Amino acid sequence: MHMPRSAGPAGRREVRGRHTACAVRVPGTLLPVVRESSAVAPGAASGAAPAAAPALEQPTEDDSCLRRLDEQFAGRPLSELETATCKNCLRQSKHTRMRMMPNHHVDADGNLQGFFFSCNTEDKASVLPMSAHMFSATAVYEVQCTAHRAFNVDVLQLASNADESRRLLQAVVDDLSSDPAEPALFDCIGEPDDDDDSVMLRRIQDHRAWAPAVPGKMGLYHSFSRSYANDRREHRLFIVVSGTLQQAAEQLNNLWLDCAASVSAREFVQAEETRWLRAATVRSLNRVAARVAERFGLHVHTVVDHEDPDGGRMALPSLVTRHHDMDVADGQVRLASSAVLTDTVDSGVVLDLFSTEGMWVFLGPRNTTEFNVFGSMLAHRPDAQAFPTRTVRFSALYPSASLVNTVKVRASDCVIHSQAIAPEHFNEFLVPDEQFYRITEQLGFNRNDGILCLMPVVCYVSDELHQACAREDSDED
Repeated sequence: MHMPRSAGPAGRREVRGRHTACAVRVPGTLLPVVRESSAVAPGAASGAAPAAAPALEQPTEDDSCLRRLDEQFAGRPLSELETATCKNCLRQSKHTRMRMMPNHHVDADGNLQGFFFSCNTEDKASVLPMSAHMFSATAVYEVQCTAHRAFNVDVLQLASNADESRRLLQAVVDDLSSDPAEPALFDCIGEPDDDDDSVMLRRIQDHRAWAPAVPGKMGLYHSFSRSYANDRREHRLFIVVSGTLQQAAEQLNNLWLDCAASVSAREFVQAEETRWLRAATVRSLNRVAARVAERFGLHVHTVVDHEDPDGGRMALPSLVTRHHDMDVADGQVRLASSAVLTDTVDSGVVLDLFSTEGMWVFLGPRNTTEFNVFGSMLAHRPDAQAFPTRTVRFSALYPSASLVNTVKVRASDCVIHSQAIAPEHFNEFLVPDEQFYRITEQLGFNRNDGILCLMPVVCYVSDELHQACAREDSDED
């Protein structure tokens, strides 16, 4: 979701790679909205300016639309910039609703994060606060351990040979960057197999093979958790991969800019391109996790990706949390930013903090029948419907108002950055406090279920660099 601004050709994001004609498709129909996307020469920069929303009505002095803005879970007062952005979104239809999450903020790119949005299914798609990172997610994969001891043997080996661990993870990054296959774009979408006699589910294989994207975060994390019998603590190792299919997500955003005024929100959310990108994003994370496990010689559960024309293998995640998601439910279109729709998850929820801290998993109620260390799904509240998945990342557009629960993060030996970070560069993040915990209880979390901290052993990070800024340390450091 972007700040109020005029729409125009400059709002489009350039997408590298092969481009085909884009059409919004829903099952059984082909909407009359076809736009030829311009091809961009390989090597062109993908970091174009943030996409502008479709043309909106002229601003008015009437603030009545802000009555549909729910701040009961915000935790902190909204800034003037956030309020103006919410007003710009809500005024487009009388059916729109917004609910702010406790991690609400404006990121360094000028996009509002940390909210739940809903509208009528028949509203135009132009009312949707789309993101160029749609369907980004974090997936967690448990590494199988043959013998549970006081300390996990694999973790000890990785930590004792940190240089080798960094070399192996960098090799995975290099393999992903040099993959000869083309990136995932909408020309990958396949057609149903006419020879498939399945009655309940017909397999739809991709039209062509595509390369998994380099994730924003990936690495090996460890944690101490209770055993399935709840009789002891066990030291566990996990592979964590977080990111999105960036070029395909930007292609979806461009498609929205083209057709938003011509199709309904329901038609856009249920379009074939949208559904394919939602599933392909997790498949990409699964493929990356399989490569990490193979490179480090670790064992995770893998299966054949039957939608891949090459029949490659992918890992099975123990937990998936989407940071940007949208769907149609209960007669409304729902969209979450830096938050997960609580009735779409079947286990705990990942809260991505920062590279050196790792991930927090808000656990669901214990479920001993499925042997899931992260428990079952959180409670779903109709008056909330979402749960925060990322902490606040402060920037020049959204500076920290207090140093009480703010931390400055610099480079660390256990973190591999995609670019060199100068010692004087740092990021500022919000550390959850008691008020944050109380709000999460109202959103469906039970403190008795606990929080599992996934601590990094070695990890690669590229999604925090753009927020690193050189500033003089203040006296409060």
